[in-house]
Amino acid sequence: MRDKLIHDYIQVDLTVVWTTISNDVTPLLIELETIYEILTSEE
Repeated sequence: MRDKLIHDYIQVDLTVVWTTISNDVTPLLIELETIYEILTSEE
């Protein structure tokens, strides 16, 4: 998706971008927070 956004932004379907943000970013953040907690608790 990054390549499409950067190089072909005129044809980007904003609905697809918004759906990706809405559905994928929150679970990713949760996973990243979990990983961060695991890594910082081992110090």
